[in-house]
Amino acid sequence: HAFGEEWQLQLPLAGPFQVHNYRLALAGLGALDKLQLVPRPSRDALIAGTLATRWPGRLEEIRWQGRRFLLDGAHNLEAMTALTQALAAAGLAGKLDLVFSCLSDKPLAAMAELLRPLVGEVQVTPLPSPRARDLEELARAFPGCRVAASVAEALEAAAPHRLTLVTGSLRLVGEALSFLRGQA
Repeated sequence: HAFGEEWQLQLPLAGPFQVHNYRLALAGLGALDKLQLVPRPSRDALIAGTLATRWPGRLEEIRWQGRRFLLDGAHNLEAMTALTQALAAAGLAGKLDLVFSCLSDKPLAAMAELLRPLVGEVQVTPLPSPRARDLEELARAFPGCRVAASVAEALEAAAPHRLTLVTGSLRLVGEALSFLRGQA
């Protein structure tokens, strides 16, 4: 529903929470229009803009050397909750492996609790940041995990027959995107 019109549109962004985000964006645009702070876009412009929307690192699937990765920058409890709900709703529980890292100010225990029921093999990896969480703490949050020396090592060690989720930090996803795109 936008500017008094109803229309159906398939959003190009994955995850049910994106519908809510899109509705909020339209409501904000409508409020700005009412205040005459921005001109009202045409329906065609709204549709074209929506269909062209991309959000790298947000439920983004990348194939690399026979492996499949699902990158998501969830880095706080709210985002991790939305991510794990979307994965469960998509029927991916138990069908994922995990590459994880986070910064020291993030709720590691709570994020790990959300992720553990959904994933099989887990790798934790350091981040190139003075705020990075200690590897030993990461490993304790995921008992039995593999500790990788780098993001690149973790990605290279991912199982080719499984979908590997890369999440926990925007920095982690950025490192993964740089590596995967640079190695393509």
